Amino acid sequence: MNKFFLRINGRGNAWPVLLGQHHPFYCYGSNVEYANASFSLLNFREGIRDKKNLIWEVLIDAGHGTIPFLLNSFNRIPEVLFITHPHFDHILGIDWIAQSYYKFNSKRKYPVYATRACWTSILTTIPHLNDIVEFHNLEYGLETNVKNIKGVSVTAFPVYHGQHAYGACMLLFNMKNNYQDNKILFTGDLLCPILRHEDIKELKGVRYLVSDSNNRFPYPRSNHWSIVNSNAYPDKKHFQTWKDGLNLEDIFEPLGKTIAGLETFSSELKNGKKWKEKLCYTLAALVMKIQPEITLPVHYSGQEDEKYYGEEILCSTGLRKWLKELEHRINFSTSFEVPENGRYYNF
Repeated sequence: MNKFFLRINGRGNAWPVLLGQHHPFYCYGSNVEYANASFSLLNFREGIRDKKNLIWEVLIDAGHGTIPFLLNSFNRIPEVLFITHPHFDHILGIDWIAQSYYKFNSKRKYPVYATRACWTSILTTIPHLNDIVEFHNLEYGLETNVKNIKGVSVTAFPVYHGQHAYGACMLLFNMKNNYQDNKILFTGDLLCPILRHEDIKELKGVRYLVSDSNNRFPYPRSNHWSIVNSNAYPDKKHFQTWKDGLNLEDIFEPLGKTIAGLETFSSELKNGKKWKEKLCYTLAALVMKIQPEITLPVHYSGQEDEKYYGEEILCSTGLRKWLKELEHRINFSTSFEVPENGRYYNF
């Protein structure tokens, strides 16, 4: 029987190791280790993980380091690419992939899925992609079948990742195998997801949650959420000041005012005075709501934790230990695992 796998192509933040600096989480001597957060969903015949038995590959995000990773793995073009948001550390590899496909497939355009606002922003940066990419629009909250890949569908949900993350979304993939649902959620980068009650029910119990975990503690000016809140610390102003100044216009402006489907998300938030309390501001809060089986934190930096909370930047082992302690202390219904680049997770 054919089997699905998740592969970690990269787990890094925008600049995992600044030039002239050292970061304990990212090892020296390996280009793959520096790759930005990028992932593949793969289907193999009989679960045999080699190029000969690979049926299809879906790529999610393609920033720095993604192409070297692909070249050093199966050295083939993924069947399709999904983009969560238009920041450079998630889109850098699009041109390389699309050019490869265009040149070796009789000038056929390469299929890329994103929201309309996201794709419009990408074209302002790399305008010639319009000539070599077959764009597929993702509408918020609407399940879309992936072209030429039978049994795979995706639903995009809006997220707020700051004023310049146009059309940002998280992506829920459903891969059916013998009529069984296999669900995995990629949050992309975010400060908070925007979810309706019906969305929470749909996301409940996903097999894998792959999520932005840039900071352990909140510092919203980084435009990333945190793993937990800062209740244990006397100075909570970094988060509270930001939250006090937050308004609905801020959240929905970069997502596109006229985008189809957004109105239902904003209407539910507006229904009641305490709309801010309906949002999830930490990974822990989302985990409590949707109860994934396995949570994979990615995009770790820790620099804000060190600068604003006096907490050290952790290595992989340190972050893994910290998450396990958190898991037992809060009694989560999920298992936290710190993924390594090149690691496969099966369904």
